[in-house]
Amino acid sequence: MKKLLCSLGAAVAILGPISASAAPSPSPALGSLLVAPPTGYKELTTGTFHGQFDATTYASQYQSKGLAAITLISDGFVDGYGMEWVQSSTHRVLIEFVIAFKGGKGAKTWLGFEESADKNDLGYKHADTVAGIDSYYGVHIALTSPTGVVDAFSFVKGNDMFGVGFVSAKDDVLKLATAQTTRQYAAAPDQTIQKANWPENAPSQRPQTNFLGAIIGAVLVLVIIAGVVRLIIVRRTG
Repeated sequence: MKKLLCSLGAAVAILGPISASAAPSPSPALGSLLVAPPTGYKELTTGTFHGQFDATTYASQYQSKGLAAITLISDGFVDGYGMEWVQSSTHRVLIEFVIAFKGGKGAKTWLGFEESADKNDLGYKHADTVAGIDSYYGVHIALTSPTGVVDAFSFVKGNDMFGVGFVSAKDDVLKLATAQTTRQYAAAPDQTIQKANWPENAPSQRPQTNFLGAIIGAVLVLVIIAGVVRLIIVRRTG
């Protein structure tokens, strides 16, 4: 197996790169995209989200951390940014984050992965809905330790996935979550990586595939010619 991998590596080196270069940095920067919390909320510096994060950090919240990280990277994770705020009078917590992907396809694929994970959570009760957003899902989750309620939405706009959620000791945050999500969707840019640079919009690699096919065809021709020559030699010496 090791020899096979080495051989494949050598072949790839000869043929040259077959994938697109690394995705450009998101613009505008993700740290400028999250909408401000409602009045009375202050930054929670001890929260899970406190600025920029990478794929491994984000995936650590999942039970199958390794699978989540591999899936997230495979879907084209570029960068992430999140913040949390708390309202002292009610102890409600607001969580917001954004993840930039290399393209819109990867963002939607990850949205599906995350939706499946959330809806398989033991505390999942039902879906939440919001008007005016196409690619999204919402969840109502009951927490047991400590007891509480979560109403949260995740949506994709362009190549970015946004998450907005409220946590409360009471079942009283759905309207807040819906309103904040609507504000975030309206404020989000159409994309942070230009569509022309998305992997799904990259030029086809077919010419290189044809080049490889031509090489294989040439080798087969040489093998056939060698066989014919050998047959002639055998007949002449027979």
